[in-house]
Amino acid sequence: MLMGGFFIDVVIRTIAKSFRREARATSAERWPVIDARISKFSAPKAGERGRPYLVYTYEVNGETHYGSASGFDIGDSLTRAKRGAMEATTTLRVRYDPADPMSSRILNLDNPTLPFEIDHDPF
Repeated sequence: MLMGGFFIDVVIRTIAKSFRREARATSAERWPVIDARISKFSAPKAGERGRPYLVYTYEVNGETHYGSASGFDIGDSLTRAKRGAMEATTTLRVRYDPADPMSSRILNLDNPTLPFEIDHDPF
C-alpha cells in the first residue's frame, strides 16, 4: 500500500514539474530577445552522466545582468564535435523580463544550434 502512494506522489510531482517548465518557457516567449555572452560552460565528460550548465551575462539599459541555465541530463551524448562547437559558441539569444531585467530565460527555439535542450525547471 505504501509503495502505491509513493508512486502516485512521484507521478503527480512529475506532471506538476512539466506544467511549471512549460509555463515558464511560454511566459518568456513574450519577453524581448537580446544577445548574451557565455561566461562559463560545463558538461559531463565522455562516459559520464549529468547536466550541461551555462552562465551568461547580458546588458539591459546599460546595466549588466547575470543568468544561468542547465539542460536536461544528456549522459554521454554530447559528442566531442558538439562539445567543441558549444565551447566555441560565445553568444546566446536570451529573453529578459522587461518589468524585471534581472530575470531571464534561454529558450530552445531562439538557440537552435545548442547541442542540448534547456530545462526551465531543473529543481
